[in-house]
Amino acid sequence: MNKVMITMGYNFEGYRIVEYLGIVAVDMIIDPKDVRQFGEKHINEVYTRMREDAIKILKQKVIDLGGNGIIGFNNYIQSPNPAYPRGFSCMATAVRLE
Repeated sequence: MNKVMITMGYNFEGYRIVEYLGIVAVDMIIDPKDVRQFGEKHINEVYTRMREDAIKILKQKVIDLGGNGIIGFNNYIQSPNPAYPRGFSCMATAVRLE
């Protein structure tokens, strides 16, 4: 298996978790220029792009740890309150599968 598999669940059918490598997380802040450039009505597109980028970063972190799986994936959109920066966070557990 040469790619990192990802699930919101806690196992992969047909695979066995042989090592838990710890929690991996990514936090991203939306650049206010992106909000201005795309406009409020397109903010979901910005979040989608951020989620895709965050997953790529998570997968690389897992590879760097010697893993090939991500379980328990969760993602959160951070406060739309103007007093706080908008952002996106995701976290999961890195594992090595056989």
